[in-house]
Amino acid sequence: MGARAVYPNFPDPETPDWQRAYHGANFERLTRVKARFDPENVFRFPHSIPVA
Repeated sequence: MGARAVYPNFPDPETPDWQRAYHGANFERLTRVKARFDPENVFRFPHSIPVA
C-alpha cells in the first residue's frame, strides 16, 4: 500500500502521481504561477512544478 502523505522536502522518485501527492488541489494554480514568474523554468528539480 502506498504512502498516504508525503513530505515536500524529502522527494521520493517512486511516488506515483507526485503532483497531486505533494501539491493536492493547488497543483493547477501553482502551474499558472510558475508560468508567470518562471517561464524559462530556471528554478527546476526532479519534482518541481512544470511550466504550464
